[in-house]
Amino acid sequence: ALTIQSGQALGQDIIYYTSPGAKSNLKITQAVDIKAEQAEFEVNRQRNAAKFYGNSYDLVDIKGVLNISNFKKREILLTVTKELSGEDVSATPDARIEKIAKGLKMVNTRCLLTWEVPVRASEKTMVEYSYKVYVRN
Repeated sequence: ALTIQSGQALGQDIIYYTSPGAKSNLKITQAVDIKAEQAEFEVNRQRNAAKFYGNSYDLVDIKGVLNISNFKKREILLTVTKELSGEDVSATPDARIEKIAKGLKMVNTRCLLTWEVPVRASEKTMVEYSYKVYVRN
C-alpha cells in the first residue's frame, strides 16, 4: 500500500492477505501530527507473593499512562492497542479487554486492551491502565 498526498509519497508498507469482508491493520507511517507517549510505573511490590514451578515470584502492581496529542485541525478517532501480561486489568477510559491464548504455559495471562479514543482538534487526552503481574525474583 502506498499513501500519497499532493503528489508526494507519505509512506508505504505491505499487507500480504486479508480475506474479503475481513479487517486488517496496515501501519503505513508515523503520523507527525499525532503524538503518543507511553510510560509504565511500578506502584507496589509484594515480595515472595507466590511460588510457581519451584520458583518464588513477587506480585507487582503496574500503572500505565498513554498521553495522546492531536495537532490536527480536526477531531480524530484513534484506535489504541496494548498487549500485556497480567491480571486484574483496569482501564480509564474503558477498554475492550480480551484474554489471549499467547503464552498459555506462562505464569501470567496475556491480555489485549483496545481503546477507541476521540481526540478533539489541537487537544490532548490521556489513557490510563493498571494491572498486576508476577515477576520471578
